[in-house]
Amino acid sequence: MHVAQPASALTSPRRIRARYDVTEFVEEPGDWFVSAELLLPEVASGAESVIVLCCTPGGGCTGEYFDLGEPQAGFSFADYAVKSGFACILMDNLGTGRSSSSPDVWLSPQSVARAGV
Repeated sequence: MHVAQPASALTSPRRIRARYDVTEFVEEPGDWFVSAELLLPEVASGAESVIVLCCTPGGGCTGEYFDLGEPQAGFSFADYAVKSGFACILMDNLGTGRSSSSPDVWLSPQSVARAGV
């Protein structure tokens, strides 16, 4: 049986941005960071778990691929997932978005893969 909680018993949805130092996993010279954003849904106080979706784009896209900026337009997978009770991690692979990149250094696919694990 599902018991509805009053709105005051819910945590607010949140967005948390973070950068992680992945220099030790990258063969190319320099300092390298991977950026991610965690979107948390409203959850009932005392909830024991929430399902997390790790959204990692391909083809040079950024994590924004899953959150296309115009909430009223209905194009955001991340917004839909969070409103449905899922948490989402939106990744920017090395060399894309807010993650480190360098126009002078070619990143091997192996370095990009190791940095994202």
